[in-house]
Amino acid sequence: MMAYRLAAEMPDKIAAVGIVSGTMFYEKNPNQVGEVPILHIHSLMDTKVPFNGGIGIGGVDFPPAEEGINYWLQRNDCNTETITENYANYEKCSWKNSRGTTMVTLYLTHDGGHSWPGSTKQRAIGDAPSTALNANDVIWNFFQQYSLP
Repeated sequence: MMAYRLAAEMPDKIAAVGIVSGTMFYEKNPNQVGEVPILHIHSLMDTKVPFNGGIGIGGVDFPPAEEGINYWLQRNDCNTETITENYANYEKCSWKNSRGTTMVTLYLTHDGGHSWPGSTKQRAIGDAPSTALNANDVIWNFFQQYSLP
């Protein structure tokens, strides 16, 4: 969630951000400008920060993750065409800007929960991580595509 805020407030200092199991809780201010490539990884099974929004951990009412994604689609001047790739246990959606650069990417897993995909379960009461992908690899590969001007 902090990555969303940093991208929104300091786009000239952020080459790209990767969000895992978070949502854009930060105010979606239409007056803020500056493009930042966004990678969002989330599990549909996450009940602590539900992808579709709603009451999660600590009784907090989280906004749907798609609200933040839609904010960045607009801010990054993305086309409305969604490029969707379906895999065995996840789907990948991406959107390009008018220059043909992928500016928003969403990985939505169908397993796991509020955990780091590709890792091991960290606590007995924690959620099992998704086995559909390795978040470390996905994020690193995404970051390697971008740099500050």
